[in-house]
Amino acid sequence: MLEPIVILNSVVANGVGNSIFVKDFDTIVISVATSGLVSGKTFYLKGKCSIEENSPTFSAAKSITNIYDYVGLIKFPDGTPIDGESGDLFASDADDVRMYQVNVDGINWFTLDVSELPDDSITVLGKLVGYNNKK
Repeated sequence: MLEPIVILNSVVANGVGNSIFVKDFDTIVISVATSGLVSGKTFYLKGKCSIEENSPTFSAAKSITNIYDYVGLIKFPDGTPIDGESGDLFASDADDVRMYQVNVDGINWFTLDVSELPDDSITVLGKLVGYNNKK
């Protein structure tokens, strides 16, 4: 069994997580947990990916020399598709744990992007496990 890879390690500010090499997988599953999410506080979670040989700078603007795009997420447990550019809105009056499936067939690099965090009182932890290993 594969051990989960940490993408976001207790993020308390807007930004992107670690760039994870996912070329060996067809699909990845992501879990995201929050701490400090209370009424009136929200943020967005987005997936980013690249087919480039070397990881792009996901925190910088997309360009001809920094090639990446947003990728859609499939929300567990009901299979709701989340548009990559819009992201998934975390808006709750309590901490939350969510899981997503992402098709990464043909993708080399993946990361998560946290945006519109209102302050540093919310902590976000994201982990990834790949499956359907290509042989």
